[in-house]
Amino acid sequence: MSTTARPLHNPVPGQQSVVDYSTVFHYEVDTLKPADWNLLLGQFSDAVIQQSAAFGALRWGAKKISNIVLYEHDEPVAAAQLAIVSMPLLGVGIAHCKFGPMWRRRGQPERSKIYLEILKVMRAEYAVRSGLLLRLKPWELPHANGQLGMLRQKAGFAVQPHMPLYHTYIIDMSRSIEQLRAGSHSKW
Repeated sequence: MSTTARPLHNPVPGQQSVVDYSTVFHYEVDTLKPADWNLLLGQFSDAVIQQSAAFGALRWGAKKISNIVLYEHDEPVAAAQLAIVSMPLLGVGIAHCKFGPMWRRRGQPERSKIYLEILKVMRAEYAVRSGLLLRLKPWELPHANGQLGMLRQKAGFAVQPHMPLYHTYIIDMSRSIEQLRAGSHSKW
């Protein structure tokens, strides 16, 4: 994995950039230590435990974890942690991103442009440059309007209908334990 920043020019082969992205956006791969990565997570409202350094190291092993951070004018605006799994006998590898990327900065308006850009750099880095199969299991609420799915398609991702869907549950932890139990399904 690279430890230096790479400018983003044309992240998807065949697509033309309208803006000179090398002056607006750039990204870095594997430049943050675990403690710095976790500090970065705190800047995103869509951060989840699966994107933490500790979870990645425990689940996949620290040596199999790769992180990518998208910067806009030197400010981190999106990030993702991926597990890199090699299958040497098959001659393939997979870059797996579970419940990422993170792109919703705390206290800032949601910008779908940032989501599209992080998808493009992930594809450029892991699929195109590294030759890995890039799998993305995004974190979305079931009632999402489909705009994020359209952005993933625009970035070159394809839906795999045979893959199981994830369900996300949001629980208000400020309620008492009695209130939480009362609001749970009886089978839980």
